[in-house]
Amino acid sequence: PAGQPPAGQPPAGQPPAPLTVDVMTDLSCPLAYLGLKRLSAAIASLGLDATAVRLRFHPVFVNPLMDPDGEEMGAYMLRRRNLSLAEYNDAAYPLNVAAAALNFSYAKGRRVIHPRRAHLAVAAAAERDRAPLYAALARAYFEEGEDISDVAVLLRVAAALGFERDELRLRRAMDGAEGELSRASRRLDPLVDAVPHFLVRESASGSGLELHGPLEIAEFADALRTVRDAAGTPPPADGFGLQQPPGMLLPGFGGEPTRVPTADRRGGASIVGLSLRGWEGPGAWPYVAGDFSREDEADDAIKYASPSFASHVDAAASASLTQAYSAYFGSVAAGSPLAILDTAASWTSHYPPLPAGTRVAVHGLNAQELAANGAATEVAVGDLNKDPTLPYTDGEFDVVTNAASIAYLTRPRELFAEVHRVLKPGGLALVSFSNRVFAEKATALWLSKIDEDVALCSVVRAFFAFGPAGGWRNVSSVDLSPHPTEGDPLWMVTAVKA
Repeated sequence: PAGQPPAGQPPAGQPPAPLTVDVMTDLSCPLAYLGLKRLSAAIASLGLDATAVRLRFHPVFVNPLMDPDGEEMGAYMLRRRNLSLAEYNDAAYPLNVAAAALNFSYAKGRRVIHPRRAHLAVAAAAERDRAPLYAALARAYFEEGEDISDVAVLLRVAAALGFERDELRLRRAMDGAEGELSRASRRLDPLVDAVPHFLVRESASGSGLELHGPLEIAEFADALRTVRDAAGTPPPADGFGLQQPPGMLLPGFGGEPTRVPTADRRGGASIVGLSLRGWEGPGAWPYVAGDFSREDEADDAIKYASPSFASHVDAAASASLTQAYSAYFGSVAAGSPLAILDTAASWTSHYPPLPAGTRVAVHGLNAQELAANGAATEVAVGDLNKDPTLPYTDGEFDVVTNAASIAYLTRPRELFAEVHRVLKPGGLALVSFSNRVFAEKATALWLSKIDEDVALCSVVRAFFAFGPAGGWRNVSSVDLSPHPTEGDPLWMVTAVKA
């Protein structure tokens, strides 16, 4: 049936399927399950079955240090995604909307599990049985709320498919699969930044397409059709699209699609950003005054009285931000000179070379650092935590930026409303940040999420949602990190003035 994956291999005696889809996945990730459901629906929409498409599943552990006993969903979502359990289970939450479109729903009572035992059960199965077993386990966990880290549940699911029915034999087979699973996950871990991750290939040559995230059904169908129709033709020198063009199409000025070359489509912030398209955020302001307390509550003017000329991210992250800015600034329609405001600014704004006549206003705490900012055409000194009012009239700027400073702002809701006020209709707000901060000046809220990129993005999304309410559209998050594991990470949340 549509939405259910075909068997892993064609029936015995038949030739191998002409298409192979390798799925890098984690049995505990709901986005990975959504991706599998959409892929399966795409396969069915093309009239394909196991004789045409072979699915192979490969383990990638999103949370390898997860407690073997798992974690209660509410605590996990608050820690990792900055979402309450009620928000996560709400029918309007994008993940649940996407599930409803495929005629299923996520089980609300399930715990977050460590999926190692489930992956071992799949690895222990005969190769032809792995795809149906994976699909059955995923369905049991995500739709029925079963604990698939429990061997008794694994045995029941396997037995229902006519596979292993003896617990002792299953445990021995799982023990025997430990080496294979460990080797596979170690091999894939440095290659796959986020799940789900797909390789759609022509089986004979291995040429094909690399896909990231839970794409729409039509996108999966296009990829399958492209690879199928190219079968038997020599792959071109570029490897037949095994690597997609760098970057992502993201909303620019006025919401116009803009290719941002340093955006990593595989990063968690990017994948979750795409999955949250159209979500307006929590129903009420989710923070209390204590969330914006800081270890050092002394006047910020004291710390920033003398210029430090510090670099808040390393050179590679700065270069990535500059390239992203170049793309976003370029999305502003030609006409009157470009007008940009940099808030909480310092000696560098990370801007690219700008056209003659561009207005660059910088607003920050230290006059000497602002005077050294080579991009600035005008300077304003002010403490946004004392007074978030911006000294500009309504609708003056095309773009407002804030780089590596959001962690220190104690009145973000008021500031975001001010940013909205000074932007032109369709104007862009670009808020970028890393996990590098002066901890004594960062807010308690920010420090509580500092290890989770998606949670930090969720915090900034909430600032947009209420600064002011209904004032923004096309809110997006993106990973701009130059390398997934080395150097400073960099993320950005963007929004278009409604």
